[in-house]
Amino acid sequence: MIELGYTTMEVRQDVHDQYNHRLDEKAQSMVWAHPGVTSWYKNDRNRITVTSPWRLLDYWGMTRHFVPEDLLVAKPGQKPEMPGQGADAVISADSLSVS
Repeated sequence: MIELGYTTMEVRQDVHDQYNHRLDEKAQSMVWAHPGVTSWYKNDRNRITVTSPWRLLDYWGMTRHFVPEDLLVAKPGQKPEMPGQGADAVISADSLSVS
């Protein structure tokens, strides 16, 4: 495994927003979305706040493949950028080390 020395790794904003949009759409089809239901699953703006509205198998299918392009990474003192944009491009998830 190649050590690239990244110190930060964050999800791109558009990827984050797409996931939350999918989560909100799925949550709206669940019992917690019914107007007559009150529970700790709804916040003060009536947004359903479940960790995952999907079955475990479905969530696993959505997340089982690591996609480096969905992230911004940075080395010490650098601005986060998408892997592959810099001189030390990430060819695959195998070249990213996790410590």
